Amino acid sequence: MKRTLTLSMTVLLTVAAGLVATVGSAAAGPPAPRIITVAGPEMPTPRAAVSSTVTAKIHHYNICNAKRDACTIEQAAVAQDVLVWLVKSDGAWFVSINESCISSFRSLANRLGAAGTFVVSRQKVTNCCPGADPLKCRPGNQEFGNALFHPGGVQQDGKAWFLPNPGKDCTDPETECRTMLCLKFNTFAGPMGQCAAHLGGRDEGETIDQAIRYFSNAADYMEAGRRYSIAGDFNLTPDKLPSLYDSMENLVLGNTFPTRPAPNRQIDYIFVQDFGTTGSKAGYCPTNASDHCYTSGDWRPLDS
Repeated sequence: MKRTLTLSMTVLLTVAAGLVATVGSAAAGPPAPRIITVAGPEMPTPRAAVSSTVTAKIHHYNICNAKRDACTIEQAAVAQDVLVWLVKSDGAWFVSINESCISSFRSLANRLGAAGTFVVSRQKVTNCCPGADPLKCRPGNQEFGNALFHPGGVQQDGKAWFLPNPGKDCTDPETECRTMLCLKFNTFAGPMGQCAAHLGGRDEGETIDQAIRYFSNAADYMEAGRRYSIAGDFNLTPDKLPSLYDSMENLVLGNTFPTRPAPNRQIDYIFVQDFGTTGSKAGYCPTNASDHCYTSGDWRPLDS
């Protein structure tokens, strides 16, 4: 039976142009977004834990990078500081981020000392700054998208997809298309997986279609016996989520958006399979950082 605890709060470029983008294995298939991987420090291959109490700490944050209509350069820089502080203080295993420029992804990988993989949602974007200094901005020449860092797991494989983007030309460098990324790991809790996505269509129905595809792609990709989580900014409130997600546990408590002046709805989630024990947490919502709350939760997938 599931038991739930409630708490308060150098660069390797991997490109599969026009093919399914994979990490760790080559595969042909329909068009898919590019992926960029940063190698972390050498890690021993974990052996499955003897104790069922091993806890996977899973974090998610929309860092609001390059979104000047939502966050200033200074607020986006604070968001990155918040992420580094919480990942290190909590000992996060898996960390997913949305709305990141490639320079911020590389900077965060370096600050965290962790391996990571970035999926490109838009090939060229302005207002990309790795920190608070406007002089370091590189207008119009940076990739923009989502990413996963995995301090708690050794990567085995990975795959990226385009979600439904009707009416969009995803080959246009200045068009943002919705994407998703899943990675597989060896961990001290055995084989695990983590997925990241940022959903958002032209209307609610399109966003719901993206949520359905996100769920089904992840489920199809993760083999039986591999415990996995899917996280992201869904741009959907809980009452609008497809019923597929009823089969999973949400680790995020309460409202997550917007931080200014105060959150009034939940659109950010960390879903885990209905195994083991979960520790749900309220978001951390500083008003001087991203317009989204920082979210995290705990999962003991080996608990019976």
